[in-house]
Amino acid sequence: MKYIKVLEPIILKNLFDKDIVQTDEEGKKYASSMSFKSFLLQRVGDQKLSADMDSLETVVRLKKAIDSADTHVALETSDWKALLEVVKNPSSPYNPVFAYCLLPFMKAVEQASDEKE
Repeated sequence: MKYIKVLEPIILKNLFDKDIVQTDEEGKKYASSMSFKSFLLQRVGDQKLSADMDSLETVVRLKKAIDSADTHVALETSDWKALLEVVKNPSSPYNPVFAYCLLPFMKAVEQASDEKE
């Protein structure tokens, strides 16, 4: 088993260290953020994980583990390796404007432990 610690959401900033801003339905602006679970689910949606039936079964297990996670995402080692592959080498490149902000999320997946910390 591998355990990935669930991290706090991050505020997305551009390369000039300015918040990436969104506007809500009422016209109010707010800083864009991303949760760790959202990051993981986006990676689970990578094309590499939909190549065949076995991959899709991995997707189902990953999604279930991510959705049910509280402090740690618990994964079988083979599922963690599949997730790590799409985190490190996605089918489509990360958005270059804010990808550097995602490095802590990437590192958390890469540095998964064999035990809950």
